Amino acid sequence: MECSPGTFVYWDRGYQLGCPEQPFEPAAFLLTRVISHPTENTWCLDLGHKSVAAESEISKRVYFPELEGYTPVSQSEEHLVLESRNNASALQPGDVVTGVPWHICPTVALYERVICVENGNVSGEWQNWARDRKRGI
Repeated sequence: MECSPGTFVYWDRGYQLGCPEQPFEPAAFLLTRVISHPTENTWCLDLGHKSVAAESEISKRVYFPELEGYTPVSQSEEHLVLESRNNASALQPGDVVTGVPWHICPTVALYERVICVENGNVSGEWQNWARDRKRGI
């Protein structure tokens, strides 16, 4: 079976909120790491717009289920900066965080492969053919 490499297979935060009558859960997560804690209320993650679809405004690019109270405030090619007034010491450099893309279709096309995880264990990988685009003349 061939399927679109996006919502049909993985679901995303946008559809999760926009279609609450459909009881699907996101199946794609982005693994990121806290790389610095430059001020008391900001954290820098290695999740730039090369890693997640960036066509939406910054609050609708990635959702971090485990980070209530953190707000994305800026993003570059390589980094995402989060701010929080209430969690001054909750995250430390090196901490791993998982995020759910708001728009999975262009996000999945950024990756050559998807690592499959079942019950906490890596069980395989899928190649994303969406990356292998060709244009004829």
